[in-house]
Amino acid sequence: MHNTSRGLTFLLTAAIGCSAPEYNSAAHNIMQIKSQQPTFKITDQKYLQAEVTLGTPEIENVPYLNESIPLLTLVTQYKQQHPGLTQPVLYIEKSNRTLTTYMCINPNIPSAISTPQNDPRCTALKVYPVSLGYNPVGDKQCRGDFKTPEGEFYITKIKQPGKSKFHAAMRISYPSPAQAIDGKQCNIKDSTGNQTTKFVTPAQVKQIKQAYENCTTPPADTPLGNEVQIHGAGGNPSDNWTWGCIAPSSDALDELLDPKINLIKTGCYFPQGKRIEKTKVIIVP
Repeated sequence: MHNTSRGLTFLLTAAIGCSAPEYNSAAHNIMQIKSQQPTFKITDQKYLQAEVTLGTPEIENVPYLNESIPLLTLVTQYKQQHPGLTQPVLYIEKSNRTLTTYMCINPNIPSAISTPQNDPRCTALKVYPVSLGYNPVGDKQCRGDFKTPEGEFYITKIKQPGKSKFHAAMRISYPSPAQAIDGKQCNIKDSTGNQTTKFVTPAQVKQIKQAYENCTTPPADTPLGNEVQIHGAGGNPSDNWTWGCIAPSSDALDELLDPKINLIKTGCYFPQGKRIEKTKVIIVP
C-alpha cells in the first residue's frame, strides 16, 4: 500500500467523484488553493488505495495526488510560500509505479534528503503513474538486463519536448558509485544473441566516482549500462516496456519541463563546499 506522510491538499467548492477523510492539519503539511472550479479533495491518505504487485499492477482507475491540478499552479503556490532555496525531488516507487514530485526546503541542512515522504522539509505536489523496464523487479545490475535502477541520482541531460523519440527525456546519473563495484561481472548479450562476459575495471569505478563528485555524466562504456532516462510515451502502470527507463506520459513530461516553472535542472550546486543536486531523483523498490 502506498503511503505518503504529507502532500498538498486542494480545497475547491463542491465534490466531484472523489471523497477523502478530513486532514489532521496538526499531523500533515497542507497547502490550500482557492478556485472557482468545482470542488473536490484529494489527500495523500486516499489517493492511492491499491495494493500493487510488480508485474501485474491494476491501478489505472485509482486517483493520483492532484492529478487534475496543473503542476504550474502547484509549484507557483509552493514557491510563494517558500521563497528561499528549494530542491525538487522526483521520487519513484517501482512497486507502486508512481513518480511523486516533491519540493523540499533547506536541502542538506542538517543532512541530504533521502526519504522525502518522511522528511518534514518536503511537500508532495503531484503524482504521476509510470511504466518501467521489461524486468522491473530488483536493482539494475548490468547493461541489457532491462531492469530499472534503484538509488539516488541527479539529472545530467534534458531533451525538451519534441527532441526525443519518446517526446521528451531527462537522463539520470546512472551508474552511481553504489553500482560501481570493482571486478563486477556482467554477462552481456549483443544484438545477435551472442553473450560476452565483461568486468567493471578499477579505472571505470574511479571515473564513475569522479562524475558523481563533480555532478557530471558518468561514463557510458562500462558493463553496467547507461542512458537511463525519465522519458515520455508511457504512463500505463500495467505495461513494462522500456529497457530500464522510467516512462510517465508525454503530458507529464510537458508539465515537468514546462519553461514557465523552470523546475528540472541538470547538475549540482556547490555552496560553501556542499554538494546539492539541482534536481534529485530517488528510485526505490
